[in-house]
Amino acid sequence: MFTQEALTVIGGAAYINFKMMGFKKMKEIIELVSSKWGVIPDSSIS
Repeated sequence: MFTQEALTVIGGAAYINFKMMGFKKMKEIIELVSSKWGVIPDSSIS
């Protein structure tokens, strides 16, 4: 599991990427990372 600090950093980076690249690209990245880590994205993302 991630620490709260790591989640905050990841969340911040994800937000910046979301703003820069847009929702569709971010969703692709989330799905790619999720498949790589073997986790299912939260349903609120899709």
